[in-house]
Amino acid sequence: MAVQDGKHVLIVDDDATNLSLANDVLESSGYSTHPTLDPLFGLQAIQANLDRGTTIDLVLSDYEMPGINGVELSRRMAQTPAYKNIPVILYSGRTQEEITQREGGVLPENIQHFIHKPYNIQDLVDAVRSTIESHPVPR
Repeated sequence: MAVQDGKHVLIVDDDATNLSLANDVLESSGYSTHPTLDPLFGLQAIQANLDRGTTIDLVLSDYEMPGINGVELSRRMAQTPAYKNIPVILYSGRTQEEITQREGGVLPENIQHFIHKPYNIQDLVDAVRSTIESHPVPR
């Protein structure tokens, strides 16, 4: 069984084009995707899936979004016992160093990988696969 079989990825991006691209790429790679344009709804989606007995195995989040950014989303996840073990991949047009500096020099530990946009599609698929493999979410 391939790692993506039965794995659920929440995709959070306020740009509909980027959200659709990431969703299509991951769906075509065999993942069950849960796309949302709103990071606050992303937190609700994690809980809604848990309530249905579905575990989100990874969150792929843009950094710059209205309301809360991808780092704040990750922080809120890390502070919630039921979500704290879900790994996050952050992607952005900014560099990881820029984001780290903007966020006070420290990123939450649940951010396991960073992807710079524009990204190579295979790099995205590889990052999702390797992050899910190396950071399995307890069921």
